Amino acid sequence: GDELARNLRSVGLTLPIIYLSGYDSSLTHDPAPQAVLQKPVTRERLVQALRDVLTGMPIGGHPAT
Repeated sequence: GDELARNLRSVGLTLPIIYLSGYDSSLTHDPAPQAVLQKPVTRERLVQALRDVLTGMPIGGHPAT
């Protein structure tokens, strides 16, 4: 996950990235993940994270100010 994100960013791609992990979310080395979801994740939580990322809203549903 982290390596793929770094490689995509190194070639100029700015894709939204959602990490799904069974491990502690603080273990990601990505400085700017759009979301880090802990497994197991519910379908509703995944759908909400996808909506938030695709609409540019920070995860949690609070618009950036």
